[in-house]
Amino acid sequence: MRRFQKLLNNCFLFKSGQSREKQKIKILQTRTIKATIVVKAPLPMVFTTFFKFDFLQIFNELWFVPNFKYLILAQHDFRPGQQHTIYFDNGATALVRLKTFLPELCFSSEVYNFVCHLSGLQSIEYVFCFSEDLPDDHRRVACEYHFKFRWRLRAFLFEIFVRGTIEKNLEKALEQRAKALRY
Repeated sequence: MRRFQKLLNNCFLFKSGQSREKQKIKILQTRTIKATIVVKAPLPMVFTTFFKFDFLQIFNELWFVPNFKYLILAQHDFRPGQQHTIYFDNGATALVRLKTFLPELCFSSEVYNFVCHLSGLQSIEYVFCFSEDLPDDHRRVACEYHFKFRWRLRAFLFEIFVRGTIEKNLEKALEQRAKALRY
């Protein structure tokens, strides 16, 4: 479990050249949502199932996020650093980039460069880690979403109006993936 937590923490370290004050401000403007689920299936199957699922779908039911579309490639087509454009119905765009990809261990992505009314949102990073330290072929899947805002007011409004809905949508998405793994 410690290795698992260390891996999650290392994915979100600030740049070493930043002052403590800038790091504190960034922490104030970053909101994190975490979720964990335990599934019973072989690790390669668990990793592939969760990697192929579009976890940006948790934003589909939010009234202020316009519908969006983007190309989801096959697992073998992804390489860290690759990015794709997300197209919103209102003509706006954003970029999604695969940051890390360690098969059967973890993957992370970042959505950034929003050109739309979500301009207070600087980026969304999400990390999925997979552990096999549970007995009887059970696997733990832990995910973290980090919402980085340009302004503290936007982060505050996120806490009040949006956080609960995204947490529910994330839990529902994890449960859907877990059900798909039952064999």
